[in-house]
Order: sequence, then structure tokens, then C-alpha cells
Amino acid sequence: MLGRTKKWMGLGVGAGLAVAIAVGLLLTVPLNAAGSTFMANAQSVSVSSCATGTYPEYVTYDPVNRYFYVDNVEGGSISVFKGTCTLVTTIALPTGASPRGNAYDASNNYIYVADETLNQLYVISGTKVIQTIASESNGGEQSLAAPWGVAYDPAGGFYDGSGYIVVSNSQGSSVSFFATPAPSTGATLYTETLPVGSCPSNIAYVPFFSELLVANTCSDNVTAIGATVLNYLDPGIPVGKAPQGIIWDPATEEIYVGNTGGKNLTVISDLSVVRSIKVGTEPIAVAFDQSNLHLYVANQISGTLSVIGTTDKVTSTITLPAGADPVDVAWDGANGHMVVTSFDTSTVYSLS
Repeated sequence: MLGRTKKWMGLGVGAGLAVAIAVGLLLTVPLNAAGSTFMANAQSVSVSSCATGTYPEYVTYDPVNRYFYVDNVEGGSISVFKGTCTLVTTIALPTGASPRGNAYDASNNYIYVADETLNQLYVISGTKVIQTIASESNGGEQSLAAPWGVAYDPAGGFYDGSGYIVVSNSQGSSVSFFATPAPSTGATLYTETLPVGSCPSNIAYVPFFSELLVANTCSDNVTAIGATVLNYLDPGIPVGKAPQGIIWDPATEEIYVGNTGGKNLTVISDLSVVRSIKVGTEPIAVAFDQSNLHLYVANQISGTLSVIGTTDKVTSTITLPAGADPVDVAWDGANGHMVVTSFDTSTVYSLS
């Protein structure tokens, strides 16, 4: 099972976090008898199941087209959904492709997808791949080495001022920076590669502080990099065991890190660990709901979503259908939907 072996599981529970806070009442409300609705934060939530390609993992939302892009790791494709559960199209990738991380570029309305196996980066506009960026050698170092996480940095990019595509290399223990494609020519310039921790996975962009934070899954820390001049702000902030999901919360101006080797989130403020929040088993992804200012945490082993409210406590736990193993979650503010990918069941759940 490709996805789980690549998630560096079975590493134990993290310890040694700076501050722990008491977590509020953990209310778990399972699906009702009909299997279609449940309660979360005193609201009735409807669940729709959508079939995808084999082993869906990361999901990214395009607010302009209102599309969800789902990477099918072993299917070698990307499923594009719209609305509650409408399949727009399936984007076929080259033979042998394993799409992993993806990111949305609001400046150009592009989606960037990393291919872990073929060491490539795809640029998608709408429902078409308009460019494929191959790995380059720079002094014996590859610009793409089992690329995993992707982020868009609008603050960087000396090429034309349009920003950087930032890619984590899980085998190279590094992050690479590419100037974004010029809309007229499609030209993309590989600029630089910086070493980070071991097995870097997901990347969070923090516009308020102009920072990039990289979750290093095998070294149990987070590397902070300046988003404008690409300088190191902190080479390794210690967090929990096997960090992977990482997100900036604009409501609190803090970073939340999911530690997949345990049952907690690490909270970072001003590049320092300030507390941890207890959630479900193997919290692998975190999403921010802009309408309610809530965080949703995908707990892969528990098959649940932890809901964290404005008081920074778990207010409820959403239990997904039997067999679900959520690995990523994204928020559609235009339609009020939460989309959750389930790796083993090759399913996307739409929650509204």
C-alpha cells in the first residue's frame, strides 16, 4: 500500500512539547442510521461519497473555477470535482506517475502537482496540463528528488516578481524553488534548492510574516524559511513525532502541525512551540474554515475529523463512514463544503 508506507508510520507518540493545554469535552457523534447526516457544532451535516481513482491523497481547491483537484497516487491521475459530488473530468498523467502534493496559485489561477515517481511538476490550468517541469541537475543535486509537498509563495520570485513554486524533496531532504510560469510563454526558471530536515513533506505559507514552514517528517521538526529572500529563520523547530500536515491559521496568526506519530497538534507562534492540542490518532492533515474560523483535523487511523473552534479546543469529532481513513481535507468557502479524501477506500467525502 504505497501511501501508508510513504507516510513513515509506526514511529511512536511524540513527547517533549513545550506547553500542553487542557482539551475541552470531546464529543463524538456517529453517523445516523441512514448513514447520511450527523451533528457537528450543533449543525446538521450532510455527507456525500464520490468515487475517485486509486488511492486519492491530497486535495486542493480552486476558488475561481470552484474545482477540487484530487491526486490519485496509484491511479496516475487527477480527479476534478465541482459542487457536492460532480466529477468534471479525470486528468490523465504520464505512465508511472504518482501525483502527491498540490497547491493553488491565486496569481495565475494555476494548480501545481508534484509527481513523486517521475520527479516532475505539472502545471494545470482549468482541466488541462499546460506544462511539465522536469528535474534539473545543479552541481550533481537534482531540483526534484521524490517531490512531495507543494506550496505557492507570492512574496518571492526574482525572475519576474510573480512568485515561487516551492516543492519539498522527500529523498533529497531539501526544498526547491521555481519561478512561476510566465502566462505568455510558459517559461519556468529553476532558481534554488535549500537543505531542510529529513523527509520533508508539507509546506505552509504564512503571508502575515512572509514565511515558509516545512514539516520534516523523519526528523520531527519544522524548518522556517524567509519567503522573500529565502534565508533561514529557524533550521529546526522541534515538534511532535512524524509531523506532516501543517497550516497557518489567519484567525490566530499561528501555525498548526499534525504529528502523525501520535494524537496531537503542535501549535507554533513566533517560531516557538507554545502548546499542543489533543486530537485523534494520526492527525495527518489540517484545514481552515474561513466562514466559521474553525480548524478541521483529519485523523487517519481514527477515521474522524476533529473540529477545533475559536477557543482553540476540540469542540466535536466527526465520525466518517466505516472504513474511511482520511488523509487530506479542504474547505470550499463558496459552497460551504468540506472535502475529505479517504485513501484506502478510493473515495472523496463531501461534507455540507
